Amino acid sequence: MIESSSIKYFVLHLALAWGLVLSPLSHAATGEGQFLSQEEIVLQGKAFIVDQLPWDADRMEVEVSFKGKGLTLPPGAMELKFELQERASKFGYMPLTLRVTVNGETQKVIRLKATAAVYEDVVALNSDSRKGNILTVGDLKLLRVKKTPSLRESFSDIGDVVGMELRRSLNAGHILTPRELDQPVLIKRGDRILLVAENGILKITAPGIAKDKGIEGTVIQVQNLETKKMVYGEIVDSRIVKIQLQ
Repeated sequence: MIESSSIKYFVLHLALAWGLVLSPLSHAATGEGQFLSQEEIVLQGKAFIVDQLPWDADRMEVEVSFKGKGLTLPPGAMELKFELQERASKFGYMPLTLRVTVNGETQKVIRLKATAAVYEDVVALNSDSRKGNILTVGDLKLLRVKKTPSLRESFSDIGDVVGMELRRSLNAGHILTPRELDQPVLIKRGDRILLVAENGILKITAPGIAKDKGIEGTVIQVQNLETKKMVYGEIVDSRIVKIQLQ
């Protein structure tokens, strides 16, 4: 959304009294009046949209259409005031209004059709990948695509995806989203693990066996193989479970 506490305007001053014209073909002035061409309306509408959006110009494709043939206006200081609705989308269709004034008086209000396509880099699969695969840097690539509402959950940084596990098999080029990924299960039920307990400078280790499965940071039940006691500990990595000293 384009946030604003009030309507935003883009004002173009065509100071004809100073002899300034935008181009000899698109804008002309005579003693009896002046002409604002269709081409100039579209050009300035595009400039306004680009100015309002938060992305670099090389990442956008902006189109503005106006079916009129241009405007014949009285002589004087002309202003073009473009207006976007406060809640207009930042891409896709955007309702655009142009108010044309001469010497401060409104001469014409025009509704224009404006659209903006925004391109962004998203993380996609570099090759076909099967369910359960743990993704590496080589499995991934950045793909530049047109921004759409469906891509709101996509990733923009490969580092956010490396090490994740695929929930289902996917083809090369597929754009990844969180619902297709899981934190990998580091320890499975029955795995032999190392129990580690620390208290200041004191560190105690013992062999153990996992009674649950889990991902990094989760708490599972384990058995100390030396004492045969059942305890709970937090998974640190694929072989270490950290427990609290009793």
